[in-house]
Amino acid sequence: MQRPSVVTIVLLAAALALAGNMATNTVQVSSGWWPYAIWGVVALLVIATIAVEVNRARDALDVTRVSRLTDPIKLGVHPAASVSSSRVPPFIARDRLPDLENALRTGGFVLVVGDSTAGKTRLAYEAMRRVLPRHLFIRPRTPDALPAALALAKRKRRSVLWLDDLERYLGFHGLAELPRCVVLATMRTHERDDLSHRHDPARSAGERQSARVGRDVLNLVTVEIRLDRMWSQDELALAGASDDSRITQALASADKHGIAESMAAGPQLLREWQDARDVRGAAIVAAAVDVRLAGYHRPLPLDFLRSLHTSYLDAADRPGSWEAALQWAAQPLHGTSSLLEPSGDGFLAFDYLVDATAQSPAIPTATWEALIEHAAPADLVEIAWQASYSGQLDQVERVFDLVLDAGLVMGAMEVATCLGDAGRTERAVTMLEQLVDRAEGVVSAEELLVLRGNLVWEMGQKVDGEGDPVRALALAGQVADDCAALLGAEHPDTLAARLTLARQLGGAGQPGEALLLATGVGITAAALHGADHWVTRRSRFEVASWTWTVHGAATAAPLFLALAQQLGSLPAVRVSEFVDVLWNLGGTLLEAGDAAEAVSVLADAADQAALAFGNQHERTLRVRLSHLEAVAATGDPGELAASLAADCVAALGPDHPTTVDALRLSTRHGA
Repeated sequence: MQRPSVVTIVLLAAALALAGNMATNTVQVSSGWWPYAIWGVVALLVIATIAVEVNRARDALDVTRVSRLTDPIKLGVHPAASVSSSRVPPFIARDRLPDLENALRTGGFVLVVGDSTAGKTRLAYEAMRRVLPRHLFIRPRTPDALPAALALAKRKRRSVLWLDDLERYLGFHGLAELPRCVVLATMRTHERDDLSHRHDPARSAGERQSARVGRDVLNLVTVEIRLDRMWSQDELALAGASDDSRITQALASADKHGIAESMAAGPQLLREWQDARDVRGAAIVAAAVDVRLAGYHRPLPLDFLRSLHTSYLDAADRPGSWEAALQWAAQPLHGTSSLLEPSGDGFLAFDYLVDATAQSPAIPTATWEALIEHAAPADLVEIAWQASYSGQLDQVERVFDLVLDAGLVMGAMEVATCLGDAGRTERAVTMLEQLVDRAEGVVSAEELLVLRGNLVWEMGQKVDGEGDPVRALALAGQVADDCAALLGAEHPDTLAARLTLARQLGGAGQPGEALLLATGVGITAAALHGADHWVTRRSRFEVASWTWTVHGAATAAPLFLALAQQLGSLPAVRVSEFVDVLWNLGGTLLEAGDAAEAVSVLADAADQAALAFGNQHERTLRVRLSHLEAVAATGDPGELAASLAADCVAALGPDHPTTVDALRLSTRHGA
């Protein structure tokens, strides 16, 4: 939130002093027109104060009549090659245009979702201009300006609040109560899908809380429009009728790329970066891309980018000048997009490059360190999650201290949870106990429940044979009871708390009771929420797990297989959920004597785990260990065992239980 300017303070103080003096007769006035004149001066000072603040707020906003908007590039549309001085090709009506226009006429919160360079921002821009030309257009230039934009939109009901790249604004709680105006937002597909409820079974409690914050905003969406990157035959036919050379050229590769994607030069820019001769320019782009992959989406100031990119240069490189490299990176290709795009007072990596490299980030430690020093505390939570996936656990611990020092208790909880998920469970328990003590009277009752639930999860049994479930059992029961009292017995989070209680019961030596409780929760969840709901699927997982303990692997294996098949039939499932099911399926197959099938299943689970968590994450290392144990049952794991042991020592330390098991396996097979 912006602080009042010095001018504002002086004006307001003057107005209040004058009014106060009049009220206490310190200013002596005679009868006649003088009192009215003085009150007029007070009114003018107050008006001036308001005007100063309004102007300051508007400095952070773009505010104009929709009909006066003439440059879609300023609103986030990717430019195309310049033809006759125009960098914006003619608009080709997309199939979803009528749906979007109808949604804007109705009003409310409208969200357009699509891949990078699918054309979603252009579609939103054109529909808004057609349907709402007389509305006031309000756009925050940065996420920090969102409160000012919301305040103005609340005063102007006939307005459009424009939020391109909605994910940048989800951490701002002001969005939970949107103004009664039209809200028009865009969001990239993978950012939207990542918040889906169906992914929650595979999230930790902290991840679920973070996703819930985003969903609280997305639940306010009245209409969601999905826009495909690849164009339909009808859309291609309309494009074919255009005489614009840029569209004609894009049509030539329509079987491989979307029309908007080609005109924005996404594929060409990716090749330009990969084949760059300017090593310094390539390093600048790599640094900017890695910053976004690390979870930071604000523009990078030039001095920060200049300092950061040096760690991407090799000693043998002979880079050119900084100025030439920056010019190359920021130069639009054929007048279209550029590798680095100007944004506010800095630069952002072109989002097409970020999406293209998202599956294999290898971010240097120096980048994590510099980014954590640079970012504001509110931005550090997402950075911590990404750091944990990259095995940068020391950096996660640094983030915890910074976030807690800033007074962000729930953010610190997420950081502690991701640290525990990545293998530093004891440290995470200590952090969460500290937070629970500090949270009394600071956070809401529901948030305190989330905190205590996280503590149960980290303290007790998360996976077989670890944690202290006896110690966690009493707290798990209290959390389940408190969830029922606060949220209701049928709420999904209450049912999930009972499943966590079942996990601790089983870990504490009562597997029969755990199986009975999980079975009952599963029946309730299916009846209330359906067979495909996340809490129902989690119930099935717990039932299969405790069936394994009570009735043996041969009985449990078909249950895990059926769950895996169910996940495979759903439109989209978070990879981490699928990993856990495959991991346990492989374990039951191995114990039941089908080692060959277990090797195949666990190899797939290990590949999927690396995709979901990165190669250095504890869960990936555990799955790899299970895979090698299956390999050892059929032959000699050889150098693979030694490689795993070395990776575990590097990521988790020599004394971690997973490392100890990996070293034992390596020693047993002489690696």
